[in-house]
Amino acid sequence: MAVHLACQSLLNGECEVALAGGVSIAVPQRIGYLAVEGGLLAPDGHCRAFDARARGTVSGEGVGVVVLKRLEDALAARDAIRAVIKGSAINNDGSGKVGFTAPSPAGQARVIRAAHVVADVVPATISYAQSKWVAERLVLEARGRGIPIGVYRPDAVMGDTRTGACRTDDAVWRLLKGCIQLGAAPDIETHLAGAPVDYVSSAIVHLAQQPAPLNRAFHLVAPDPVPWREVFAAAAALGYPLRHVSYPEWRELLRAVREDEDNALFPLVHLFDRPEPSSPRFGCSNTLAGLASSDIACPPLDEARLRQYLAHFIETGFLEPPPRQLAGHTKLASTGGTGG
Repeated sequence: MAVHLACQSLLNGECEVALAGGVSIAVPQRIGYLAVEGGLLAPDGHCRAFDARARGTVSGEGVGVVVLKRLEDALAARDAIRAVIKGSAINNDGSGKVGFTAPSPAGQARVIRAAHVVADVVPATISYAQSKWVAERLVLEARGRGIPIGVYRPDAVMGDTRTGACRTDDAVWRLLKGCIQLGAAPDIETHLAGAPVDYVSSAIVHLAQQPAPLNRAFHLVAPDPVPWREVFAAAAALGYPLRHVSYPEWRELLRAVREDEDNALFPLVHLFDRPEPSSPRFGCSNTLAGLASSDIACPPLDEARLRQYLAHFIETGFLEPPPRQLAGHTKLASTGGTGG
């Protein structure tokens, strides 16, 4: 709250420099605390955020203050800049609160969306580092207490098998669209193991109703992943001019994308900083065994399915229509070739 109000005062020209801070003091002073198994307070007196040994938090006392200035003023003054606040937002969800100090999920989502809009950032580019450890710890604690658990781990969630409708603002389709905009596709050995959304939802509902899935993990992935080459080839077959280039050459082409916010790959460029891409392969034997008694099956991500998705993208405006329509299946052109 203090930081947000300070930022607003700076943006409104009410001040040149703002101080925002907070103080925590426990009264009366006590030494030690009573740790309860599974409670908020760490039983060993240590707070290890995002650590495999994390067991809880530790209360403390202190004061923290930040000095805030408008970015252009700080640059002009050659100040030491520790961080840049791109945007902030506050709200109050009133009677919808979970508790006096705890917001409701809906209210929290609204204020986060508002901050994204103010900051003009793509939500997909923002994440919590290593939060998976926290979730896994909760699951292990639950299992240790005898609480039945089931872990469902989908890979990329693809479009509906009937309509092709799907969420386009994800890494999979941004990669495809960005390559089309770039006019080049990388020669990579990775595979796409995504499963259609209707399969994923039906599988989770069925597995959750069975006694066998208790205390097991289920990977909701395609049993037969598709090489990314085939995904790019499906786009080329529709008439999109895609050159098939080596991964190092494609990374060189990405340099231009770092300054091009209109390219779908713009928020994902940092993902390709490593020399070679990798895609972990997950087995789905538990999932297939759990679905054996049902008629639920993951449809193959074949050329017909890819064409369905691409047609939906064109119809909804996510993709521009290809400059030319090619008949039949056309493979990607090699570097320097003429085919599409």
